[in-house]
Amino acid sequence: MKTTLNGNWILYIPHLDMEIPGTVPGSVYNDLLNEQVIPNPFYRMNEYEVREWMRHDYVYKRTFIKQKSDYDIYLVCEGIDTLSEIYINQHHIGSTNNMHRCYRFLVNSFLNDGENTIEIRLLSPITFIEMKEEACPYNFYQAGDAMRGFIHLRKGHSMFGWDWGPQLPDAGLWRDIYLHESSNGYIDYIQLKQVHKTNQVTLNYKIHIKDSDQPKINVKIMNPDGQVIHQSNQLENEFIINKPKLWWPIGLGNQDLYQIEIELIGHHSNDQKNEKFGLKTSRIKIENDQYGSSFTYVHNGVEMFLKGANYIIEDNIIGRTSIEKTRLLLEHAVQANHNAIRIWGGGLYPSNDFYAMCDELGLIVWQDFMFACAFYNLEDNQWLETVEQEIKDNVKRLSNHPSLSILCGNNENETAIVDWNVPSLEVSKKMYLELYENLIPKWLGELDNKIPYWPSSPSSGGGFDRPNFDGKGDMHYWGVWHGNEPIEYYRKVFPRFMSEFGIQSFPDIDTVKTFAEPQDFHIYSKVMKSHQKNKTANKKIIAYMRKMFKYPKKFEDILYVSQLIQAEGVRYGVEHFRRNYGRCMGSIYWQLNDCWPVASWSSIDYEGRWKALHYHSKKFYQPILLSIEENKRKMTASIVITNDLLEGFEGHIVWEVIQIDGKLIESGKKQVSINPQEASLIYKKELNQYRNLKNQVVFYAKLVDKSNQLITDNMVTFVQDKDLTLVKDYINIEVHQNNDQVEITLVSPTLKRFVQLKYKDMIFSDNFFHLLPNKAKVVTMISSDEKISDIYNDIIVKSLIDTY
Repeated sequence: MKTTLNGNWILYIPHLDMEIPGTVPGSVYNDLLNEQVIPNPFYRMNEYEVREWMRHDYVYKRTFIKQKSDYDIYLVCEGIDTLSEIYINQHHIGSTNNMHRCYRFLVNSFLNDGENTIEIRLLSPITFIEMKEEACPYNFYQAGDAMRGFIHLRKGHSMFGWDWGPQLPDAGLWRDIYLHESSNGYIDYIQLKQVHKTNQVTLNYKIHIKDSDQPKINVKIMNPDGQVIHQSNQLENEFIINKPKLWWPIGLGNQDLYQIEIELIGHHSNDQKNEKFGLKTSRIKIENDQYGSSFTYVHNGVEMFLKGANYIIEDNIIGRTSIEKTRLLLEHAVQANHNAIRIWGGGLYPSNDFYAMCDELGLIVWQDFMFACAFYNLEDNQWLETVEQEIKDNVKRLSNHPSLSILCGNNENETAIVDWNVPSLEVSKKMYLELYENLIPKWLGELDNKIPYWPSSPSSGGGFDRPNFDGKGDMHYWGVWHGNEPIEYYRKVFPRFMSEFGIQSFPDIDTVKTFAEPQDFHIYSKVMKSHQKNKTANKKIIAYMRKMFKYPKKFEDILYVSQLIQAEGVRYGVEHFRRNYGRCMGSIYWQLNDCWPVASWSSIDYEGRWKALHYHSKKFYQPILLSIEENKRKMTASIVITNDLLEGFEGHIVWEVIQIDGKLIESGKKQVSINPQEASLIYKKELNQYRNLKNQVVFYAKLVDKSNQLITDNMVTFVQDKDLTLVKDYINIEVHQNNDQVEITLVSPTLKRFVQLKYKDMIFSDNFFHLLPNKAKVVTMISSDEKISDIYNDIIVKSLIDTY
């Protein structure tokens, strides 16, 4: 029996001797904000003032009713952030030191019969890390944008700051807290093993019970249709599932889920655990080949090209996160044709709900353990003990989710040893090898974990063997952006799996208005610089802007053009990776989301607004991609079709050489037959004869199916956009209602580059697109309650030429 302690608490603020209402699950910052004790930390430069509030301790307290019992009563804390001392009826019952763990305390002897009090004293994380850092005998490398000392506390690293996040290390009771009463122990976790044969799966389950001498259980397993296919009273058993319904990632099949229900029977109170799971196999194919060594995710025997983005914490104010916001974010990823998501190692292990959503949506999850851009003192026994429990807690909690498919030791720590000139090198190497190549594999082995483990990202497999080499393992490529290389340099690398790369941009102007005032509207104002955590980023944005575009006239246009740089740069990389299908089998760009309103690498900003990159990803991640590899110097264009699907495709391509003023110079058509899971060069066009028109022509190609329906299209130029002779004329629009969709038809007499539509916060079927001269483009948005006249009058339409 569970008695929830979620809900209304009192938050006591000792340094003010003040009590305010508190909410659990939630966080200190969120409660202080709700009661207007602190200003909005995201507004202007309030971050630095609000950060200092975490130099203090806080106390959450409440009363609850519970009768004394002859049976075991546990206090279960699924998430405490982070350092705490816990008291029931003024008796100290335990401490916590790890945000990433679930804690369970036996509390029978501390309970009154009836009303009881609970206090959870949260200790200052800033004071703790500063004290530990001063006492540390080694000068370990730590990410420079975070508060020094974060390595000593098992708390989301980026809460202490990152090169896209604020220094706002919130605290609180951030996940469920409850009393669990049981007369026969409790269910620790369910371990599932699968053996797959043709049209048959042997499923073995083992139920791990704690604090019970003679556990009695009932086990029931249902198929995806809800039919009971197995019942037992055994702690460990196996049975055969004939004609199994496998779980597939999106685009390759259905997301069928089975369910296991466990009931632990006691004299007084039963414990129950229900989990959904999928039948699947997964592995990473690592084999020598003509390019080096492959790194290919294989699901149910099918080699997959993983397409997605890196996920960070969703909000530095932990109490503001919600299932609804997370679901929307993941749905937006799927809408943009992502089939995978990487949980980056500097944040948090997401909730069970997150993985359940990925199960339902068909997203493959690459899960870093929470170690990033830093080295850790393994001589700190308390730290090491809690890390072991953290790893085991989360693997036990998450391993039955079919979406969870890769476990990774850390983010960038191996390549740091080799490439970053880190201090305390020898001790860092020794402790690195011990943690990621000895201890974590050992702990996973003790759990009999079957999820593929990879020691670091990037890595060639461990042992400091060329960890960021493009011929082996996974790669992070930052020559473009951090190295100031032009976007064309993406074509110089041939990764086996690209797990990080990206370009920064500013958020939408409406997002900027949530934290800045008009007097701040300059990218070098103090406020804008405070919301730009990468110290050299503004300079880089301007440099890329000058390479690719004319400098915009207005602040708002600078934001817009920065998003074009980001979208075009990442597109350039992804199309190159996908043209090399088979050699490269993954593209995970940096990053999907933001944790506050900021200039960053995200494709969706903090307010949920899609940047140009996210609209671009909907195109460059579509299952069948037409990309054009142009050579500006030679004036050639090569059309490549990449087909991720398990079936072939037949249709035809149409290509055109078009002048900006609408004149069709040349066109052609070619039948195509594309094999499944292949990239094929379809056609190469020589355009040298148009060299004197290179500022005025574009090469356009589209792919249509046998019924002449458009599948995908693309366009290239032979000069940078800044050198195109675009024309500043009009775009005609018409707006119509079609059931629950609004259709917006756009026509222009001349080519328009990067046409952006804005109407409230609506998401469009396409945006930041190129509008061909004299060819109607229909864009839709979902809306059944907007007046057509309002949309027509208020919709904003602009293109690149409008920024000059």
